[in-house]
Amino acid sequence: MSCAADPVAQFPLQPSSLEMLESAEFAAYVKRDDLLDPAVGCSKLRLIPALERSIAREGCDSLLCLGPAGSSLIAAAAWACRRWGIPCHALVQSQVDTPGARAAIANGLAQGCRYTPLAPGGSLRTATEHPQRMLAELRAGGLSPRVLPFGGAEAGLAVGYVQAGRELMGDLQALTPGRSSPSTIYVASATGRLACGIAIGIATVVPDRHRRLTVVPVGVSPAAPCTSAAFAAIVGEMLAACFDAGETLLRDVDEVLAMLHPADGLFGRDYGEPIAEGSTGSEIFERASGFALDDTYAGRAFAALLAREQSGGAPPVFWLSGRPRTPASSFDETQFTRLLRPR
Repeated sequence: MSCAADPVAQFPLQPSSLEMLESAEFAAYVKRDDLLDPAVGCSKLRLIPALERSIAREGCDSLLCLGPAGSSLIAAAAWACRRWGIPCHALVQSQVDTPGARAAIANGLAQGCRYTPLAPGGSLRTATEHPQRMLAELRAGGLSPRVLPFGGAEAGLAVGYVQAGRELMGDLQALTPGRSSPSTIYVASATGRLACGIAIGIATVVPDRHRRLTVVPVGVSPAAPCTSAAFAAIVGEMLAACFDAGETLLRDVDEVLAMLHPADGLFGRDYGEPIAEGSTGSEIFERASGFALDDTYAGRAFAALLAREQSGGAPPVFWLSGRPRTPASSFDETQFTRLLRPR
């Protein structure tokens, strides 16, 4: 199946680049999803086309995002809402104050998102009362919002990640002759859907080559999936959503699961809390690239790559799902203190 004929998840921007990064400490191909957009570049932008279709289909005129305060998905959704000319609201739970969280909030504010903090100690993964109350308030104000769930954890949106796997296969097939072709792909995993989409996409491009590739989801949150059963449920939902969107040449769940080999989770006591491994991974990456990774996602995934890969072998792929970018706009400190907790 060619990417050109793909009926789902066509991304409106240029594909992200694959670059070789080498230093005395490591060598890896880096998939640069942080370059998908200059302001809010991150893998979550791959969900936007499906979100746009669902908003149009459901006749919605606004968006209500649920998630942690420093969510890059909220910043990406605000970017999209500004482009569509509709209001974006976010009901968020507080998280630890880090540069990455501040950059994401600043980007969301710069794109016009209106943040509302959840009561201290509240969790949007389990709570229903607060989102329902805010939905009622928005509807009373004359809006018809579409709800974007925590982490974008919705199979119909996650089909956007399938194109990511196909895109990577095109990158690998275009490598300069003589370059070692990678066999392992490391990706930060909070909901697990990006890793599953990459595996599904790879499996639908070249029927046999995918059997030589391993996708390693690195858990970056205590709630991240870490078992075969958890990934089987996600893959099954995504395959069903792909089929509903017009896909016909799909692999079965077991064949996709055979490509997924989760790494032990790298997370602190709470979402977004910095950990030593993530900070060290970010520092090593920065020495080679000139820019730092965020401590919540990319730094932890890169730390797992460094711990598991032996020098001298085929370079792995590190999926750079995003990195902190602070917009030129400045915001009052109270905008951050009401949404973030001190370390």
